[in-house]
Amino acid sequence: ESAELFAAWRAAAAGHGNVVLITGEPGIGKSRICAEVCAQAMISEESIFIIQSSAEHQNAPFYPIIEHLEHRVGIRREGPASENLIRLRAFLERLELNTDENALLFGHFLKLPVVGGPAMADPDEARRRTRDALVDLLLRRAQAGPCLCIFEDMHWADPSTMEVLHRLISRLNGSPLLLLLTSRTTHAQLGSDTVARIMLHRLSDEDSLNLAIQLGLDTGLSPDVCKEIVRRSDGVPLLVEELTAALVQTGTLASGDGRASLEPDSRIPAAIYDSLMVRLDRLGNARFIAQIASVIGREFWRAMLFHVAGQTLERLEAALIQLTEAGIIFPGEREGEYVFKHALVRDIAYESLLKAQ
Repeated sequence: ESAELFAAWRAAAAGHGNVVLITGEPGIGKSRICAEVCAQAMISEESIFIIQSSAEHQNAPFYPIIEHLEHRVGIRREGPASENLIRLRAFLERLELNTDENALLFGHFLKLPVVGGPAMADPDEARRRTRDALVDLLLRRAQAGPCLCIFEDMHWADPSTMEVLHRLISRLNGSPLLLLLTSRTTHAQLGSDTVARIMLHRLSDEDSLNLAIQLGLDTGLSPDVCKEIVRRSDGVPLLVEELTAALVQTGTLASGDGRASLEPDSRIPAAIYDSLMVRLDRLGNARFIAQIASVIGREFWRAMLFHVAGQTLERLEAALIQLTEAGIIFPGEREGEYVFKHALVRDIAYESLLKAQ
């Protein structure tokens, strides 16, 4: 699969824009293979656009695109609106799109107090012009150098974001742009000959064993423990990681003759839910913080957590450090932003909340 994606990137870099749809069940490695392509092909951050859809915002028009564009432009909601407008103008200038019309259109799109005219009264016309402007923006950026645009979790994409994607695919020919789409479903409605499809399958027992050994290298997992991990993970890479981490981090491994093995009365969690809950239960207050964060979404902000958690900043920071070290979350691209390791991890933290909470 990696070879196919590298070939697609090389073709895009040569000016032959193309689309690859990567499908597979949750935890199978769709996001990871995209990240590996970015790293091994040494694609610069400036050349990567990540449009991350989420279950919470399936009915919010353009939500994942707005989120990414705010980050790209450098919008700071807590700062003066005038500074955000300056940042928007500078962003458009870099793409040679800095016209009054574009500033007005993208200003309304990003909900900035733009001076120069009201928003369009016809919502269908506004959506069409916004869609075309977004496509123009991506294609114009690609003219400056090959780009990679990743549409993550398309099964949650809102209809307006899907319109942008369809329009972008129709205009891709001759552009140095690679579109990587990840989804749990096949999205047959894409219906384009330019869309290559890769379906990720579960790992073989041998590959699962090698992954477990690699993850537990420093602890010296015994062969019996590794085999049990393989049996319980059923070939899902995320589950191999979670089961191994649960054993290592919760201290259910005993050292005998220099090799780690299972405690006599311990058990390997039978599912990702059990595995993650075992790990969260050992984190004390950090578990509570993870649950609050899960209500916000897969991506969340330290400032928002501080306002709703009712804890001191020092205690909150300690919990975030714990969650990061445990591999539950990782720092996002922006200051004060955090991201759950996987959508499933966020879902499990959320589902662990009591109804009263």
